[in-house]
Amino acid sequence: MESALYKSIFAKGEAQGEAKGKARGEARGEARGEAKIYASTINKLLLRWLGSVDSDTQRRLAMFPDRGILAAWYDEALGLSDAESARKLLEKIEHSSVPVDDCTPGAWAGRSF
Repeated sequence: MESALYKSIFAKGEAQGEAKGKARGEARGEARGEAKIYASTINKLLLRWLGSVDSDTQRRLAMFPDRGILAAWYDEALGLSDAESARKLLEKIEHSSVPVDDCTPGAWAGRSF
């Protein structure tokens, strides 16, 4: 039979675990949202300066795993002043290597960059 003390300790630990999990989930969601805004804005600005951006590049931006690099490209995109600067950014995006944080088998399956 479980004692009242055991039940209270268990309930407290369970509540703390749920709170930590919720906070982590919210932080991940916010980071994903921020990355989507970066990718969308970069695409829009490249479209404005170049007239078109191929679908592979658009997908690459949308799925790019490094938010820090996306933020740098975003800042660069905000400063575009002509088609030549837009082409240079596009080349940088197309030729960048994809950082792999998750090296487990199949982690990148189905993704095309």
